[in-house]
Amino acid sequence: GSGKSTLSRALCGLDAIHQGSITVDEVSLVPSKLKEKVGYLFQNPDYFLFLPTVFDELTFSLRNDVTKSKSEKEYIARECASLFHLNLADNPTMMSYGMRKRLQAAVYYLLARPFLIIDEIDSGITYSQAYEILKRYKEREAGIIIISHDASFASSVASRTYEIIDNKVVLRR
Repeated sequence: GSGKSTLSRALCGLDAIHQGSITVDEVSLVPSKLKEKVGYLFQNPDYFLFLPTVFDELTFSLRNDVTKSKSEKEYIARECASLFHLNLADNPTMMSYGMRKRLQAAVYYLLARPFLIIDEIDSGITYSQAYEILKRYKEREAGIIIISHDASFASSVASRTYEIIDNKVVLRR
């Protein structure tokens, strides 16, 4: 209830801000441009997934890449499914919560946003799986904000940790 999700939704362009601006690489961005730079992995992956198979979800994320052929996109989707331990034929609505979280993470891996906000990555999956997902993003050199109630987990993966106290973002010491 401190505003973590509200702040993060504004940072990625999902919610409007009422004053000020958000800058990326010293350029002030409107919400539609923020969405191109910042990915938001929902705490509940069901808010994000909507296609009938894992394969469909992964290839849909590549739809705007005009530099690749259909067969190249299908190959990339297969490789990504392997990286995230997913079965291409699975129906996301029939997958476990943790598997849906991994699918959402795989989609954002393919979208290759330079910056990611991950809301409660450690819910529904093991710490080992969460570390593996973060490792994949770090290989892509993505900047990452993790929203978590688990201070121990956050401290184990973060270079800095912050808290929201009285509507202010404060560096934890």
